[in-house]
Amino acid sequence: MSNQGFRLKYDEMRESDPTKDTVKDERYSSEGYVRNVCFVLLDGNRMFLNYAYLVSGQYIAEEGRIVLSWTTHIVTLTGICLEPLYDEFMQHIPRQVICVDERYNATQPQNKPVVNEMEIKSKE
Repeated sequence: MSNQGFRLKYDEMRESDPTKDTVKDERYSSEGYVRNVCFVLLDGNRMFLNYAYLVSGQYIAEEGRIVLSWTTHIVTLTGICLEPLYDEFMQHIPRQVICVDERYNATQPQNKPVVNEMEIKSKE
């Protein structure tokens, strides 16, 4: 039986294609210690910040807003259904937050957080 297990692993290794496109995962699979979150703006520009320097977060339900304070930056996210995203930030789960134009809100899945506006300000 051990030989059969080896053959399966060997076959999997041979079928592996390092040039195959991989699907981008927007979330980490579990909580961790050293992680970054990448913010993707509407114009395609990106910025990542390390979770180790995330000091505080605030969810303002009436305004549909999350305010995250790092030691060097303040990030303000505005959108719809943001409470689950806020909960995920407390656990350092989001890997990437993508800003979506507000006109596409109707095409987004129900009960999924949608960020329509993103503001990143340096504290320096």
